[in-house]
This record gives sequence, structure tokens and C-alpha cells, in this order.
Amino acid sequence: MSGLKAEAEKFLNNAKENTFGWTLKDNSTDDKIYVVVDNEADPDDNPYFSISRNGDSFKVASQYYLLEEVEGVRFIKLLSDYCAQGKRSLTDVLQKANSIYNQVESALMAGEDQGDDEEQEEVEIEVGDDMQDEMPIQPVSSMGSGYDANFEEMKKKFKKPQGASEGCINCIMKEYMKIKQAETEKLGISANPVNDDLFHWEIRFFKFDPKEDGQIAKDLAEYSKKHGIDYITLDLTFPLEFPFKPPFIRVLKPRFAFRTGHVTIGGSICMELLTTSGWSSVCSLESIFVQIRTEMIAGEARLDFSNTTPYTEHEAKEAFFRVAERYGWEKR
Repeated sequence: MSGLKAEAEKFLNNAKENTFGWTLKDNSTDDKIYVVVDNEADPDDNPYFSISRNGDSFKVASQYYLLEEVEGVRFIKLLSDYCAQGKRSLTDVLQKANSIYNQVESALMAGEDQGDDEEQEEVEIEVGDDMQDEMPIQPVSSMGSGYDANFEEMKKKFKKPQGASEGCINCIMKEYMKIKQAETEKLGISANPVNDDLFHWEIRFFKFDPKEDGQIAKDLAEYSKKHGIDYITLDLTFPLEFPFKPPFIRVLKPRFAFRTGHVTIGGSICMELLTTSGWSSVCSLESIFVQIRTEMIAGEARLDFSNTTPYTEHEAKEAFFRVAERYGWEKR
């Protein structure tokens, strides 16, 4: 079995195959590669997706807007569905990725053409006294259908903590409205502010399939019989520095069995992208939720039926920093 890095380099060095000029990140290995799709951006924030082996096929993932959803084109989902259909070679997957990405590019160009006909007012993020330049975020008028009419009105109904900048609030609102428009319930995911607090959300994962999602689906069915709950509840809190710092996401209930589902013993999510070293300000919350749910399944999540007490925030943060420090992702 050839290494992924060598096979990928062979494909990417072929200009006829690699029509978009993709490259590999330096940390690509023979077990997992990171394909960079845009080298014109800041090198630290170049959009990329990863490919790793998964049985006779491959697993793909990305946390970037560009590769997550553009005008209804779901790059990662479509590519994942392709990989799940049967045995694939890496070349097959990369060729399919090129084809799907062509749809993404077409959708982007169509969106830009439409945007040229609209007057757009730029909104800026306040990033603190120590940064001289303000960083623009996507104009409210370009956020897609429905944003213009409802954005400011919806924003008024939510509570915000003292000291929250308008830029931070707009970013969170944009994420919330994007999730609502995407109808994530169809993916078994819901997200809603707790008591109208825009900076505190409750996330629910549900619709686990016993045939496709493994034992966690059966455990939840059993848990539902005993406690009347057939979903996983997660708690999300945003820092005032969002989107420049990641939200803190943890499982609230039910408790997970030890070392399953990529959930720490305290209930926090064990993923580098949720740490300061792995976070990017262009991360999409919708794709992060999808990735957390996917990682739970891939990590063979099981429930702990012996303890029905919800995880506390204190134990979640203790476990989070303990794991993150061990891997060099975070420092307290």
C-alpha cells in the first residue's frame, strides 16, 4: 500500500489533473494529507481539507467556510458521500474533489456577480486597543437571502454581555442565522441560545442511526427508555474575543464512557481546532458541529449508564486544559 503523501504529490504535480493548482501542507504524512486549495490568502489561514484512510476508502474533513457550504454546494459532504459509496483510490478521491470544487468555484463566481449589483455597507470588527487596524467582516447585506430584513431586528432580542463589541456580536449573529438557514436539524443537529443569551448556546445531537452510527445510537435508545432523553446535549460559550478565539464546547449530558467518542473524562471535546493553536477565525460553527458529531461516531462513543449527573463546567475545563497542554495545543 503506497503512502498517501507520495500518491497525492503525483496527482498534484500533474497540471492536467490538478486544475486548480492545489498543494500539500508541510505537515502532510503518508497516513494523512492536508490539501491546500487557495494559496493567495494569508499562509496561516489558507483553506485546506484533510484526507486520511478509512478502511477501503477515505475520510475527509475541513473546518473552513469555503469548503463547507457555498450556495448550497456542500464540498465535504459530497466528497464524504462519494468516499462512503465503496472502495476508492486516493486518485479517485482527488479527481472527485476537483469536480466538486469546480461547483464551489462556479457558485462563488455567481454570488460575486450578483453582489456587484448591490450596494454594500462594510461592517468592521473591533479587535482591541492593541491592534491599530480594524478588520472587516462580511457585510450584512451580503450574508445571503433573509439577512437584510431580519438581522438587526433579531439581534435586538438577544442578551449580550457587557463589553461585547459590535463586530463580535455580528459574527455570532451571522453564525446563528447561517445555521438556521442551513436547516441543520436534517443532519441531526440543533443550536439555540440559552434564555436568549447570544453568547451561550445549547447544542443537541440526535437522529443517530443504529446501522450507520454504531453503538451510540443503541445506547441513546436505551437511555431514552430510562430517562426520556434520546439526544446528546452540548453547551457552548463564546469569548468576547470571538471570532479570534474559539468558543468553549463541552458535553453537558448524558455522560460518556471513559475514552470514547473523543470526549474527555470531564466532558470537553478533545479536538485541536477548538484550541487557540488550532483555531482559525474563518472556522464555521456548522461544520464544527458536524465534525464533532462525526468524531463522536468515529471514536465509538458509548454512554456511561452508571452516572446520570451532568458534567460541570469546572470539570470540563480542567479536563480540556489537561489534554490540550499534554498535546501542546494550549497553555494556561
